[in-house]
Amino acid sequence: MIKSAFSSVIVATLAATSAPAFADTSGAQAPSAQVPAVTQNAAPTVGEGKVKKFVAAYTDVQDVRQDFSQKLQGVQDPEKAKELQQKAQTKMDNAVTDNGLSVDEYRDLAKQINENPQLLSMVQEELARSQQ
Repeated sequence: MIKSAFSSVIVATLAATSAPAFADTSGAQAPSAQVPAVTQNAAPTVGEGKVKKFVAAYTDVQDVRQDFSQKLQGVQDPEKAKELQQKAQTKMDNAVTDNGLSVDEYRDLAKQINENPQLLSMVQEELARSQQ
């Protein structure tokens, strides 16, 4: 239960850092990229240092998303909403880079976490430690 919930959040975070924040989803959806399958027994190739950086960045990105989600509620002006979305995206990108990862590294790690149960477990353990 926890694994699937965390995995869903990682997917949402990946989507948030891959496309403009809070993008209007009422129109056509962007095509999804094909992701190669990874075996269940594949060993994580990501070191503990990268996992710690990812968790720190992930936590900061979630804080930014929550803050801007609240700011966007009730905004009627499309231009104001777009401006807030751009600010949110910039802050999310900065949250990632401030934690020692490039946005591309963060996206790549998020993909690996979604594909590799062992890596997901490592991230979950680090996230639990960071919240204590």
